[in-house]
Amino acid sequence: MLMKTSQSLIPRSEPTRGQDVTRRSVIPAILRLFRTWCQKWQQRQDLKNLNDYLLRDIGITKEQARRESARPFWE
Repeated sequence: MLMKTSQSLIPRSEPTRGQDVTRRSVIPAILRLFRTWCQKWQQRQDLKNLNDYLLRDIGITKEQARRESARPFWE
């Protein structure tokens, strides 16, 4: 016959080791993703605001810049 100890009946309020490791790896990944999205959005806004001279200098047309700047930040 197996007996349960009183310790196993107490709910754990602290995360287990596995949950803690998951939390430590997921949160930085979410922050990196958010930072990447913000950078893409800012770069596309900057591209949208370039004049014809600068667009020619980097080798893209106004239409290419318009299409790129219209893309959603998550792409």
